Amino acid sequence: MNRRLIAALTLTTLALMPLAAWAEDEEKLGTAGRFKLDLPDYSPPDTNVLQEPGDPANGIPFCCDEPKFLVAAGEVLLLEAIPWFFNRHVADDETAVISLDTWGRNIREGFEWDNNDFKTNMFMHPFHGSVYFNAARSNGYNYWESAAFSWAGSFLWEMFGEANRGAINDWVATSMGGMVIGEAFHRTATSIRDNQDTGLSRGLREFSSFFLDPVGGFNRLVRGEASRVGPNPEGRHPAHAYSAMRFGIRSLNDRDNDQSLSGGFFEMDIDYGDPYEENEEPFDSFEMRFSVNGSDTQRLGLLQIDGLLFGNKTTESDSHRNLFTVNQLFDYVNNSLFEVGGQSLAITWHWDRQLSDSWWLRAQAQPTVSPLWAVQSDIAEEAEGRSYDFGAGAGGRARVYVTRDGRDWLEVRYLLNWSHTLSGAAGSHLVQFLSARVQFPVFKRVGLGFDFVYGARDSNYRDHPNVEQNGSQGRVFLTLF
Repeated sequence: MNRRLIAALTLTTLALMPLAAWAEDEEKLGTAGRFKLDLPDYSPPDTNVLQEPGDPANGIPFCCDEPKFLVAAGEVLLLEAIPWFFNRHVADDETAVISLDTWGRNIREGFEWDNNDFKTNMFMHPFHGSVYFNAARSNGYNYWESAAFSWAGSFLWEMFGEANRGAINDWVATSMGGMVIGEAFHRTATSIRDNQDTGLSRGLREFSSFFLDPVGGFNRLVRGEASRVGPNPEGRHPAHAYSAMRFGIRSLNDRDNDQSLSGGFFEMDIDYGDPYEENEEPFDSFEMRFSVNGSDTQRLGLLQIDGLLFGNKTTESDSHRNLFTVNQLFDYVNNSLFEVGGQSLAITWHWDRQLSDSWWLRAQAQPTVSPLWAVQSDIAEEAEGRSYDFGAGAGGRARVYVTRDGRDWLEVRYLLNWSHTLSGAAGSHLVQFLSARVQFPVFKRVGLGFDFVYGARDSNYRDHPNVEQNGSQGRVFLTLF
């Protein structure tokens, strides 16, 4: 799957070049109203002319004053066609042998549940959805408009991109997950890029942001924006931004089988925006955390994103404040003990109280609903060969933490999710995670810390014995703020 993804992205880059060149011809692509492709001249600027920061590169604007519908839609279609071409003519995948007959059958018979592995269904498909999303986002569309491209692109693939019937789990995971990952990656990439930077630093910024937002990065290349000096987009940096990188060692313990696993890890937390002050547009504020583990079944062990859709401030004073928000969440947990993840919506209550000039006590409570949730299964033959069940359900989350000068030094989190199985062994799953973390300052931007996570799964099957699973993880790490 990784080789296929690399090849598909390479082919995508090559194939998008003629589309970008075609899009430069304003007279060919111009349409009436909102979708008029009023594209600028993308020829490189005259390097002999001094370009002052803040000057839009001698009159050449950055994208986009108006949404570019045909370019965005064309990129989505190419992102459909290139993986199909690779699967059909390179990988010789029989599911890529499509025809009018397979299309008609897919439309008549509708969706089913598929049996791809956990990483493919719960991470790779949402990431692919983020590429659809950012094809629109990087061509001038807002969050909700770009979401339509994610849903439409996924639907087209499920109905017409493969010979087998479309998978309802793929459509939901690709679309909803693509919205969350796409917007978080788009905003993070936008923060990394700097239109007023030059030289090696500018190149490194463009290169590193490309991995988060490949379509947006490609569009900047062909439009000449990757090297053009000019103004940065409004709101490029939020009023509040906090990030922390952690390096250390971890020990994973299977308490039921008395087994353990040790290895290194890298983790990064990003807190983007202040939900109290920045809540007008979706993801003006979000939290993102990802972990890469050594000596485990999967390198990417965790990706969690919690993005604000809109908020309503209730009370605020110099020493305390309250806020209600509606959030969209993405969860992916994949290690030797647990396979858990899915798409959720939440109503979040934020409560902050100031303890001193620099210390704050903060808390959050989140009841959640999960239209698609996946939990590892003990009855693989009833899960269509998968190692996990698909379900839908509800739950709740809580977080209490202490910050000093905006940095987290003590934190306790709790997650609970109950899901009724829709595809797999009949029954339900109850999953719980409790974690605690402490960090101590060593230098101004360096801390030393440790954390502990306890996880439990209670699977209640209708036709099989119930299963209880317990595991824990301990970590010691160095934090760079």
